[in-house]
Amino acid sequence: MKNILLTIFVAIFTLNSFANDLNTTKDNKMNEEQKKVLKVIEKMTTSVKNKDIEGVMSTYEPNAVIYFQPEMPVSDDATQRQIFQGLFAANADFTFYGHEVYITDDIATHINPWSMTATGPDGKQMRQEGLSIAVLRKQKNGQWLMIIDNPYGTHIMQTQTTGKETAEQKKVQNNINNMTASFAKKDLDGIMATYEEGATIVFKPGKPLTDEKKIRKMYKKFFSVNPTFSFHGHEVIINGDVSLHLNPWKMKGKIFGIFKIKQEGLSVVVSRKQANGEWRMILDEPNGNHLVRKTKLDIL
Repeated sequence: MKNILLTIFVAIFTLNSFANDLNTTKDNKMNEEQKKVLKVIEKMTTSVKNKDIEGVMSTYEPNAVIYFQPEMPVSDDATQRQIFQGLFAANADFTFYGHEVYITDDIATHINPWSMTATGPDGKQMRQEGLSIAVLRKQKNGQWLMIIDNPYGTHIMQTQTTGKETAEQKKVQNNINNMTASFAKKDLDGIMATYEEGATIVFKPGKPLTDEKKIRKMYKKFFSVNPTFSFHGHEVIINGDVSLHLNPWKMKGKIFGIFKIKQEGLSVVVSRKQANGEWRMILDEPNGNHLVRKTKLDIL
């Protein structure tokens, strides 16, 4: 009886760790590099408020991919500047609801919910909300700069559709497909083959794992509850050899065929292109939208 109760506890704890923990980054101390990443985000938003276009642009790498609207990436410097100037004219004012920063090697991912008020061309007040997901790269001088900036990370959860994809985007998705197929077969080696060595996996928000032995152990625990997943559209954004993959998911299952389980979330995956042309994951955060659940934002 004790063994059965222990197994149930472990199963429930594993699932809650995977999908329900609502810790914010403020509850988890940031290291110095994470603080540097956050300072870049703060500089960008402060520069927008101060209408400082050079300050804004200095937080991005040249040819960074920025989404000013869902499904509309802009990488042209002149166009980016023009759109930012429009934000300045609208007196955009942002509010943020927590931050998450994860770093793997020289690539960082910043996640935070936001809301914005602004004045439209007709003089009326506007309000927007979203989940910002930014990918940054560490420069040779130690500075972090954004290479992908998508303020509408939860848009895919609302549309649940997949648009036309390039060959490279399909390669990124193919690696994700290999991972989920291996998970369904409880093939640990197959799962680990879809990650770069040293990849960061966030089974529990705010508690990233990079040690392969610990990652394998967590997957084994997760296998024990026999979850089944369904996926609802995906979005792949690529800038050079780095990609951002967003994917809404739902999970259901039964522990011992008795205890029903239902969870859902937004998977945030950053991948890097390898020398052989294949893509491998370097960050896997299955609960990229967990900070939103603590807000009153209507973006899920």
